[in-house]
Amino acid sequence: MATKPGRMTTHNTACILAAFVAALVLVACSSPQERREMERLLAEADSMNRHYVAFTTDTALQRAVRLADRHGSNHDRVRARYLLGCAYRDMGEAPQALDCYHQAIDLADTTRADCDYLLLSKIHGQAGDLFQRQGLSRNAINEYRLGEKLAWHAKDTLTAILIHGQIGNSYFDMYDYDSVLVVSYQTRNLLLSRGDTLRGNTFLAHPISVHLAREEYSKAKPLLYLYQHKSEVADTCLNDPNYKMLYNYMGCYALGTEDYGTASRLFHQLSREDEAYLKLCGYLGLYNLYKRQGLTDSCFIFGDKYISLNDSVIRQWEQGHVQNVQGLYNYQRHRQQAEQKALEANALRYWLISVTAVLAIVVLFSISFFFLYRLYVRARMAAARNAYIMAMVEYLRLKSIILSLPTQNAYLLENLTQASTNAGRQEGTGFLGSERQIASVAPYS
Repeated sequence: MATKPGRMTTHNTACILAAFVAALVLVACSSPQERREMERLLAEADSMNRHYVAFTTDTALQRAVRLADRHGSNHDRVRARYLLGCAYRDMGEAPQALDCYHQAIDLADTTRADCDYLLLSKIHGQAGDLFQRQGLSRNAINEYRLGEKLAWHAKDTLTAILIHGQIGNSYFDMYDYDSVLVVSYQTRNLLLSRGDTLRGNTFLAHPISVHLAREEYSKAKPLLYLYQHKSEVADTCLNDPNYKMLYNYMGCYALGTEDYGTASRLFHQLSREDEAYLKLCGYLGLYNLYKRQGLTDSCFIFGDKYISLNDSVIRQWEQGHVQNVQGLYNYQRHRQQAEQKALEANALRYWLISVTAVLAIVVLFSISFFFLYRLYVRARMAAARNAYIMAMVEYLRLKSIILSLPTQNAYLLENLTQASTNAGRQEGTGFLGSERQIASVAPYS
């Protein structure tokens, strides 16, 4: 059976509209699914970070960052980049981690009322820790100060105090011992005012080192007692490195007070540890001990061990520094390639959007033209139908007039005939009457 052209055009238009609506529905349905996936990935990563589970890959968080950019809020984007930075931190990729932290900081809008200042404080604190590990103490101090300021703004007193205490570590690495004492005592006093005695006394480690280095043993002695018995170090395992550093403090104090037996025992114990830093403390302590005792051979032995191990540590640090530089170069190169691909993807997306917009305009124009043309044709057909109806009415009227003419003629003829007959009769009657009238009058004349 043949299909009418108008019906075929309507069918094609309906198919185009159905396809366009289906595409819109597909996009609308994918957004909630991707947002739920983003929330799941961020929740899992946040749980791992809070429970100190090290990240081993960045794949999931890279996906979370992309989804946050497409479907997340500004807070989601900040959070995703922070967690990605934590992943790079655990993977030993300091440049990438710092870059992610700074991206998160740049995305944060501190002018909004719902800004997460506590999260920003943590980001600055993490960045400070990374700078501190790289030996960039001044950069670390700047990050710590920003983190402390944001923590106070977020009304998280404990976090602000703890970040303030980290500044003391940076000053210690810079050999600014006066600042170390000021910051460490400030932090301890703030924690003691909150009733947190154990954590407050833990910040006495650097003041102990400073007083021992200055040979202020009377000041170091009460601090050593508090640090050993009334701090978090007292609750740690005896094999914990923080607890073993206490051996170094006690050995230095014993050496300064000429308790050589205790000093020898503690330094020998440190020299047998596996960690290089503890070994260095033990070798240096034994070197100073034998130097004081005048044992030249033993002094040279442990001095040589100290120098050899120190050189090895320095070489490892230099290798690590070179690896960091190489990693930074690789990351910058990777980032440039990623940015180039992102530009190409954006160009392709804009092209697709433009083509889609043009096609949509063409489709809408075609539909509009079709409906306008259809209305025009309907109007023309209605006008022609009305003209035809009027013509038919006029035709029927004239036809009825024409058909009625013979009847009217016969009627008129009959009427004329009747009228003529009546007229003739009336004329004859008049003549005879006259004659009769004359005849009747005549005899009397």
